[in-house]
Amino acid sequence: MKDLKAMNEGQHQKEVVMWFWNTHKDLRGLLYHNYSNPKNKIDGAMLVGLGLIKGNPDLTLAIPKGGFGALYLELKKVGEKPRPEQLIQMSKLAAAGNCVQWSDNYIEAIVIIENYLSL
Repeated sequence: MKDLKAMNEGQHQKEVVMWFWNTHKDLRGLLYHNYSNPKNKIDGAMLVGLGLIKGNPDLTLAIPKGGFGALYLELKKVGEKPRPEQLIQMSKLAAAGNCVQWSDNYIEAIVIIENYLSL
């Protein structure tokens, strides 16, 4: 088993995406990354103009289940929590009828996805 505490956020996210790709072959393309970390202010301004939403969760599972429109999932490294702007955006997404969750490790994130898919 991997050392969860030694992994950064991107490594946790990669584990989730690879697991989903290999486990749910029929659903490939429906779990995707929401780009939200521009390299600099100029890129950031350009991306906002193209529709980038600050604080959007890392992953979207674009499948309606259990009365929800989709699952939005924010990944953090172990011990971290979502930032205030992320919590605001997550609240907006939940109010719009989506399931919105966050996790600080890929194992829990996989459980969240499996539970969502079983709704």
